[in-house]
Amino acid sequence: MIRIVIVIFIVGFFAADTSGQADNTLWATVRLRIVPNDKNAIDIRPISRFHENYSDYRNSSIDIAYRRKLSPLITLGLLSRTWFLKDGRNRQFIWPAILLKKKSGKTTFDTRFMYHWALDIKEVPDADFFRVKSAVGYPLGAKMSAKLAIEGWYQFNEQNDINRIRFELSLGYKLSDHISAGILYRRENDKIRPDFDMIVTTITYQI
Repeated sequence: MIRIVIVIFIVGFFAADTSGQADNTLWATVRLRIVPNDKNAIDIRPISRFHENYSDYRNSSIDIAYRRKLSPLITLGLLSRTWFLKDGRNRQFIWPAILLKKKSGKTTFDTRFMYHWALDIKEVPDADFFRVKSAVGYPLGAKMSAKLAIEGWYQFNEQNDINRIRFELSLGYKLSDHISAGILYRRENDKIRPDFDMIVTTITYQI
């Protein structure tokens, strides 16, 4: 019964927030996950972005990520994102990270420490950050799980301040042994640009 209540609450939260916003952003993604063994994983993830209630195409990017599990507690990661803008200018990010994960009963706690390194392409500056994301996850059944997270962005580049806070609520569902689906709602409070709401949908195929 408690799982049904949680699911209804989360779905209602998604619907109420997104319907009340005049200006939403959608990230539509697919992900190929290659898992050669129990310690290593590679993700290839193209992303398309839409704006104005998902009717206006904005831009696209592709993520290539590698993760290595050092122990049940510690995982190292490295992600490269190449961002293709409509004006023809690209953005390039490299994000090394350390993930700490601990399970207590059915609840999972994890914290990610990430250095957000943005390359300045064609003399166009892009901000660098140190990001810390803490999350708690809980299974809602054999195939469904939920996660709640908060992430702070500490900006360098002579700013030296926490300029961005993200709040995330997500649902994941395992469709089969190889395919899973996820939806994430993100609220961002930002000193650099206007605050916004985002929906991220992901279909993952694992081999």
